[in-house]
Amino acid sequence: MKYSCVQLNDLPDEILLIIFKQLDNLELLYSFHDVNERLNKILRDPVFTSHLSFVKWSLNEIINKFSSYIILDRFCLQILPKIHMKIKCLDLESESMKNILDAADYPNLYSLGLYNIEENMAEYLFTDERLSSSIFKNQITRLIIGIAPDEIRCSTMEYICNLILTVFINLNELIFYDASYQYHIRLMNYTLCPNFSSSSLSILKIKVQTFSVCLYLLDGHFNQLHTLYIELANTFLSPEEVEHQNQMDLPSKEDIQQTFNRFQNTKIISCVDYFLEPYKYGRCHIYTYPSSTNYYEYISNNFPGGLYPYVSVISLYDEQPFEHDFFIRIAQSFPFMEKLSIFNRYEQNQKDSYKLMGAKSNLSIVKYNYLVELHLDPSHDCYIEEFLCDTKTYFQNNITLLTHYEALQRVTYDFIRDDTRINCTKISELVLLDTEQYSKSCKDYFPFAIIE
Repeated sequence: MKYSCVQLNDLPDEILLIIFKQLDNLELLYSFHDVNERLNKILRDPVFTSHLSFVKWSLNEIINKFSSYIILDRFCLQILPKIHMKIKCLDLESESMKNILDAADYPNLYSLGLYNIEENMAEYLFTDERLSSSIFKNQITRLIIGIAPDEIRCSTMEYICNLILTVFINLNELIFYDASYQYHIRLMNYTLCPNFSSSSLSILKIKVQTFSVCLYLLDGHFNQLHTLYIELANTFLSPEEVEHQNQMDLPSKEDIQQTFNRFQNTKIISCVDYFLEPYKYGRCHIYTYPSSTNYYEYISNNFPGGLYPYVSVISLYDEQPFEHDFFIRIAQSFPFMEKLSIFNRYEQNQKDSYKLMGAKSNLSIVKYNYLVELHLDPSHDCYIEEFLCDTKTYFQNNITLLTHYEALQRVTYDFIRDDTRINCTKISELVLLDTEQYSKSCKDYFPFAIIE
């Protein structure tokens, strides 16, 4: 460290700023704070102290950036008390949020992100006399809440919402953050307190269960609200409704789209599907475009296209086969896709023509440059072939693949097929969903994979 600091001291401030801006703020503060006065002066610049994030993204979840209590103690005892006046935004994880908030007064703090929070922690934190009477009540205007993924009680969202609107009386922006697209905690309306309202809230992002809750939020409870990001979970048409209505009478995409004609300044996209399995039901996607959501579920062949640069997690479902051209469209629309799940039991109709095209090198290879996880269950064997054949699909190394062992055997000709070998060497984790037993030839065929 001493040798490194000597080298740093040889550099002018302008160069140090350029270098430091490429590094993580917390790592910088932990490593160089109080090393000498010159570094302190640079590190206390607002660019390094105004926004401190103690969380990071790891494998579909938000976790503490530092797992060591020694590091946390150094921040709480030595660093935060000396820079507390400069801190405007904090992102905190459940295990350390109380310690960090108690480490100092933060008179300029206005934005707070609280992740993996549970009911007990929310009650403990939001009813703390010092915090609730000062920072929470008077200062926080922007609050991001990530509810712990293992919270499954329907009352969790209502309870936390009631606490927030009671304590944070100056909120302008309230965002419920999705750590995972599988996050299913949603707002019901049957346990909301009578004073569930805010006279200051202008931006709200939330998941709700039914359309009636959406209407409840818009029924004068938030009279300053001008931006609402909302996701509804209710089924578009119930099985009974589909069963008892003639197919010709069911709303079409055009019928749905016409209901938004009054939104002249906002582009709204709708897509409607009707399915027969496992029971008759309908599903409708409605969203403003461009969309800022990070996931898009149950895309069918009716997908209208477009560009979705913020989406990293998608799932595909249909009762009609996904042809190769469909995957080309998907890759183009979601260039930063990281996780892909496919649910389709129907074989591709143009599979034989793909083989002929591939032999003539006319087949367009679909490129997934950011893909890290591929889930193929339950799906027809042809979709395993679609992704493992290097004449059809290209992806980077370190892919996690979830599928069935017997299906892999069939597609790879018992692990000897040549045109699937290259992509199989890019698999770093293979999750077999139907067995814990696998052959040596399987292990050899996936030479860099941990097989589970």
